Amino acid sequence: MLTPRLTKRTVRTPDGHLLWTGGLANGYPAAKHEGKTVYVKRLVWEEINGPVPEDAVVISTCGQRTCIEPFHLALTTSGRYASVRDALGRYAAEAQGGEEGR
Repeated sequence: MLTPRLTKRTVRTPDGHLLWTGGLANGYPAAKHEGKTVYVKRLVWEEINGPVPEDAVVISTCGQRTCIEPFHLALTTSGRYASVRDALGRYAAEAQGGEEGR
Protein backbone atom coordinates (compact mmCIF):
# COMPACT_ATOMS: atom_id res chain seq x y z
CA MET A 1 0.00 0.00 0.00
CA LEU A 2 1.26 3.46 -0.87
CA THR A 3 1.88 6.09 1.76
CA PRO A 4 -0.64 8.92 2.11
CA ARG A 5 2.14 11.33 1.10
CA LEU A 6 2.12 9.75 -2.36
CA THR A 7 -1.58 8.95 -2.75
CA LYS A 8 -2.70 12.49 -1.94
CA ARG A 9 -1.01 13.58 -5.18
CA THR A 10 -2.76 11.07 -7.43
CA VAL A 11 -6.00 10.56 -9.30
CA ARG A 12 -7.46 7.10 -9.97
CA THR A 13 -8.90 6.76 -13.49
CA PRO A 14 -11.83 4.49 -14.44
CA ASP A 15 -9.48 2.38 -16.57
CA GLY A 16 -7.15 1.53 -13.66
CA HIS A 17 -4.37 4.10 -13.86
CA LEU A 18 -3.08 5.95 -10.81
CA LEU A 19 -1.94 9.25 -12.31
CA TRP A 20 0.54 11.47 -10.50
CA THR A 21 -0.65 15.08 -10.12
CA GLY A 22 2.40 16.33 -8.24
CA GLY A 23 5.61 17.74 -9.62
CA LEU A 24 7.55 16.49 -12.63
CA ALA A 25 11.24 16.23 -13.45
CA ASN A 26 12.07 15.81 -17.13
CA GLY A 27 8.38 15.02 -17.69
CA TYR A 28 8.30 12.16 -15.16
CA PRO A 29 6.58 12.07 -11.73
CA ALA A 30 8.99 13.47 -9.14
CA ALA A 31 8.97 14.49 -5.48
CA LYS A 32 11.35 15.61 -2.78
CA HIS A 33 12.57 12.72 -0.64
CA GLU A 34 15.24 13.11 2.03
CA GLY A 35 16.23 16.48 0.58
CA LYS A 36 16.60 15.28 -3.03
CA THR A 37 14.31 15.22 -6.04
CA VAL A 38 13.59 11.59 -6.88
CA TYR A 39 11.40 9.81 -9.40
CA VAL A 40 8.11 8.72 -7.83
CA LYS A 41 7.95 5.43 -9.75
CA ARG A 42 11.16 4.43 -7.99
CA LEU A 43 9.71 5.38 -4.58
CA VAL A 44 6.57 3.35 -5.29
CA TRP A 45 8.58 0.34 -6.44
CA GLU A 46 10.75 0.48 -3.33
CA GLU A 47 7.73 0.81 -1.00
CA ILE A 48 6.16 -2.32 -2.50
CA ASN A 49 9.13 -4.46 -3.60
CA GLY A 50 12.27 -3.21 -1.87
CA PRO A 51 15.38 -1.62 -3.39
CA VAL A 52 15.78 -1.14 -7.13
CA PRO A 53 18.96 -2.84 -8.39
CA GLU A 54 21.71 -0.41 -9.35
CA ASP A 55 21.53 -1.19 -13.09
CA ALA A 56 17.71 -1.04 -13.29
CA VAL A 57 15.11 1.63 -13.99
CA VAL A 58 11.40 1.59 -13.11
CA ILE A 59 9.00 2.02 -16.02
CA SER A 60 5.24 2.18 -16.55
CA THR A 61 4.10 -0.74 -18.68
CA CYS A 62 0.76 0.93 -19.49
CA GLY A 63 2.14 3.72 -21.68
CA GLN A 64 0.99 6.49 -19.33
CA ARG A 65 4.07 8.49 -18.38
CA THR A 66 2.51 9.80 -15.15
CA CYS A 67 0.97 6.48 -14.02
CA ILE A 68 2.39 5.20 -10.73
CA GLU A 69 -0.04 2.28 -10.27
CA PRO A 70 2.13 -0.45 -8.71
CA PHE A 71 0.64 -3.14 -10.99
CA HIS A 72 1.69 -1.06 -14.01
CA LEU A 73 5.34 -0.75 -12.96
CA ALA A 74 8.21 -3.00 -14.00
CA LEU A 75 11.99 -3.06 -13.83
CA THR A 76 14.19 -2.94 -16.89
CA THR A 77 17.68 -1.76 -17.80
CA SER A 78 18.17 1.72 -19.20
CA GLY A 79 19.39 0.22 -22.49
CA ARG A 80 16.32 -1.99 -22.82
CA TYR A 81 14.05 0.92 -21.93
CA ALA A 82 15.63 3.06 -24.67
CA SER A 83 14.99 0.37 -27.29
CA VAL A 84 11.36 -0.07 -26.19
CA ARG A 85 10.82 3.68 -26.08
CA ASP A 86 12.29 4.08 -29.56
CA ALA A 87 10.22 1.20 -30.94
CA LEU A 88 7.07 2.89 -29.66
CA GLY A 89 8.07 6.19 -31.23
CA ARG A 90 8.20 8.01 -27.92
CA TYR A 91 11.57 9.66 -28.45
CA ALA A 92 10.51 11.44 -31.64
CA ALA A 93 7.34 12.80 -30.03
CA GLU A 94 9.18 13.88 -26.89
CA ALA A 95 11.94 15.59 -28.88
CA GLN A 96 9.31 17.65 -30.70
CA GLY A 97 7.67 18.64 -27.42
CA GLY A 98 4.65 16.44 -28.04
CA GLU A 99 3.07 13.72 -25.98
CA GLU A 100 4.52 10.29 -25.63
CA GLY A 101 3.74 7.92 -28.47
CA ARG A 102 1.24 5.21 -27.63
